Amino acid sequence: MRNLKLRNAIGAFIAVAVLSITAITSCTNDDEPKYEVQTEQGIDAENLQFAEFLMSVDSLKSNYAPIVTRGDGDNCYVTIADAAGGFVGWLIGGRIGVGKKRGAGYCSSLASAIVELALSCQEIIPVNSVTLAKQDFSVISSRYGDDVTDSLGYYHNCIMVKITQDRAKYTVNDSVNMGLIYDDVVSYCKDYGLYATEFDAPEMKTRMLTQVGNMCDMLVQCGKGELSKEEFVERQSKYLKREYGLTDLELGVFKDYIAKETFYCATLDDNLLRKYAKDLDREIEASAMSNELKKEVSSVSQIIVNSTLCWR
Repeated sequence: MRNLKLRNAIGAFIAVAVLSITAITSCTNDDEPKYEVQTEQGIDAENLQFAEFLMSVDSLKSNYAPIVTRGDGDNCYVTIADAAGGFVGWLIGGRIGVGKKRGAGYCSSLASAIVELALSCQEIIPVNSVTLAKQDFSVISSRYGDDVTDSLGYYHNCIMVKITQDRAKYTVNDSVNMGLIYDDVVSYCKDYGLYATEFDAPEMKTRMLTQVGNMCDMLVQCGKGELSKEEFVERQSKYLKREYGLTDLELGVFKDYIAKETFYCATLDDNLLRKYAKDLDREIEASAMSNELKKEVSSVSQIIVNSTLCWR
């Protein structure tokens, strides 16, 4: 497959992964929601529980604010695509039946691989060769009856080790071979139990590679300082709301938790980040959120922490 220029290489893969999956499963009437949204029953209680959790996280951060030691470097743009891709993959993977773990692992790995390679090709971020030691960064635990949240960050880093150690295979000058990255990420997903046959569907691959460029300009502008992180998050939020019918609670997880945690974690050095992650795990467990929402929040937290450590 021919190399695609940077404009068609970067994106908030979030939208791409969802669009690709939606193309196979959505209804034909574009005016109708592509997915059935949550009913009103229980929404108010869930929103309140989530809001209370956010306040507890803010309180936790007050213990760390005086000892923040890092700036939020450009690598946080890789992490935000990574975490948001994992979040949407988690949601959509459950909706279309490929499994939340598979959807999140696949989407987050593909998002960060493409974005990191493309941004580094343009020297927006430095070349980052992930070391084997960085595989073992699983620091947020799951106590919800399965191993989903324990494995996501670990498997993501394993895949990133493989991709970055073979960097020259995927890049030529300022171009990234997205098709080859796609094929290899799917292959690695097989190695780590994250594979679903839907990932091999020609329609999914074609639409994914076509649509990745939709959000290219935003991440490039962010990396060059031409677009603020807040503007990026706001545009992404509106896009998710408009295109995929996400509930207010789901949008809140992205906008008020994923984005803020990604940018905050980027400011902590490795030791503080590990300590913060353990404290964050306790806040998730102690919250009044449902077990399902705890899994969701814990899974993206796992990806945020591990991705932050991975891309330094």
